Amino acid sequence: MKIIGGLGYIFQIIPFLNIVAPILIGIAWIQMGGKTGRGLFKATGIIYIVSFVGAIALAASFALILFPVFSMFSPFFGPTITDGGFNPLAIIGNLGQLAIFFLIFAVIVGILAFVGFILELVSHFVAGDIYRIRWFTAAALLRIAAIIATIIWVAVLITSFSSLLLPYSANPLIDALNLISTYLLTLIPIAVLGLLGLIFSAVAFFKLPE
Repeated sequence: MKIIGGLGYIFQIIPFLNIVAPILIGIAWIQMGGKTGRGLFKATGIIYIVSFVGAIALAASFALILFPVFSMFSPFFGPTITDGGFNPLAIIGNLGQLAIFFLIFAVIVGILAFVGFILELVSHFVAGDIYRIRWFTAAALLRIAAIIATIIWVAVLITSFSSLLLPYSANPLIDALNLISTYLLTLIPIAVLGLLGLIFSAVAFFKLPE
């Protein structure tokens, strides 16, 4: 439990290894739930894994939507639209159906991810209270701080962009580019908060008793 969870959160910040991180984290929370008898931890782990699998399926469904489009223009996939091998109206109709399915699926995955995030946040506080490990609590607080900072960042960005639409903005395009470059730099502290949250979670799991 402690090794799997610790490695899972560390892997989340390492490219390529972060692919398996959600599975490890989910397993760790499920194991913690089995050890403590807390259904909250089990639910956190299950939702964590399910939302991850859902995200992969969502990416696959997106590729499924794009495949007919590439098929119309690339001879690599067989007869192209110029060869008369496709009925454009039929393809557009199929794309519409797939797009609706994709949107519904995306909403479901988004809800699962949101629920998983909330459960993980609460689980950190509960785990910190049960095991008396402050790293869990600190990790949760860092996540909350990152969320608040992100909301403020988005609100300020939207307000700043709206000001570019006013008549006194002589060069709105240049002003917009300068604004984007400036605000991208302000994302660094938010990224640091998120990174520290993951590191603190890893430390918390490593500090769990055997």
